[in-house]
Amino acid sequence: GPEYLSLSESERRFAIQKEVSTAIPINSDDVIYSSSVIFSNKEKTKILIVAASRVALVEWRDFFVSESVSIVAYDSEILALFRNLRDARVAYPVCVVDIGKNTSNIAIFDLYGICLSYLVPVAGDFLISEVAAALKIKAADAESREKEIGFADSDSTNLFAIVKAAEPLAKEIQSARVQCQRRTGHDVAKIILVGGSSKFPGLKEYLEANVSIPINIGSPMLYLNGRASDSDYIEAVGLGLRGVNPERYTKEPALLFGLKKKWYGGLSNIIGQK
Repeated sequence: GPEYLSLSESERRFAIQKEVSTAIPINSDDVIYSSSVIFSNKEKTKILIVAASRVALVEWRDFFVSESVSIVAYDSEILALFRNLRDARVAYPVCVVDIGKNTSNIAIFDLYGICLSYLVPVAGDFLISEVAAALKIKAADAESREKEIGFADSDSTNLFAIVKAAEPLAKEIQSARVQCQRRTGHDVAKIILVGGSSKFPGLKEYLEANVSIPINIGSPMLYLNGRASDSDYIEAVGLGLRGVNPERYTKEPALLFGLKKKWYGGLSNIIGQK
């Protein structure tokens, strides 16, 4: 989120609206957003903004209503994920890399909450396609081979494949570190890999060697029935944590489009519906 010098409430509201109009890639007539002050002193105020397309929210609302499911709030994916990550709270910034099928979310959290988050098109499908190209095989064959033997063995061809595939992600993480240092004055202390493609064979070892920061595969604080597969549900449980105890997370903005604010722990920071 942006940082502002000490402003009056009306000045802050105007500054947030200006930030949304310039930084959020959604048409101004379609955007809906929420903000929350996560840090403030005499010198500056740090504000977190979440935004989404009104059209998208309506589509999701109509879908769930058609399935007889009521919506309490629209929460942030990366915030929900972080709530249920084990060993994520440290004195210095932590970088969470959520590696999905099509995109990866690189987010950095400090003592006051999230300070950086953005998507990059380097994820599971990209890794598979790059490995396939390096080994001159079909993507389906590369995926099968990755599952069976991995690419982190001593074979030089396999090693070249994983290096070529993972290098863009390493560069994105390094870029996030630079931004973190500029914003917080501190370097990232730890990287946590999560998501369906985070266990891609050889990925953790390659990133750890090239970014020179300790890397862990993320595990949940709370488990579902103690199953090993619970790492796939870190985010889902994080969503549930907010639903169970909303008052605890009022500093984390949520979109309450068409919903009752009073349910969400008295949340009163919704400013985004134009």
